Amino acid sequence: MDDASEYYRNIEKWNKWVKNGGKIVFLDLPIGSYEFEGKKVSIAPTFMGHYFFVSPRTSHPLTKNNHPFDFFCWYDEKTGLIEPILTRTIQGEGWNAILKTGIPGDNDGDKNYLAAAELELENGKIIINNLLLDNRVGMNPVARNYAYDLLFSKSK
Repeated sequence: MDDASEYYRNIEKWNKWVKNGGKIVFLDLPIGSYEFEGKKVSIAPTFMGHYFFVSPRTSHPLTKNNHPFDFFCWYDEKTGLIEPILTRTIQGEGWNAILKTGIPGDNDGDKNYLAAAELELENGKIIINNLLLDNRVGMNPVARNYAYDLLFSKSK
C-alpha cells in the first residue's frame, strides 16, 4: 500500500482482510505517528544522517538466511553510487523486528529502533518497511531477494 490514508479511509475493511489472512506492506512511511488495531508506531528521521546499513539479526523468517553485512552499502542504480538505505526509523510496542537499526549511545539496545517491522493480526499481518528499495533491487541480490520475500511470502 503506497499511502496510509487509503488504509485509514477503509480501516474496517482492511483490518478484516488482514485478520482473514491478508498482508499489507507499507513501503517507506512518512514521518509521523500511526495506529494499527490499537498498536501505536512512530516514524522518525534517523539520527546523525542517513544510514548505509541495517541489521538482519532479528530471527525473523524474512531475514533468517541473511548474514550480518548483507544489508550494507548497497549500490543505487539511479545515481551509480553507494547510497544510504535508511532515512527513517520505526519504533512501537508490540511490533516484531524484521530489520533493526539503532541510535548512538543506545549501547544496551533497549530502545528497539527498527528499519522494518511487522504486526501480526490473527491470520495476517501489517508490515512497515522503511528500508529504501528503489533503484537497488537490480544490482543488489540481497535487496532483490528481500523485496521479493517481503511482497510475495505468505502472510502466515
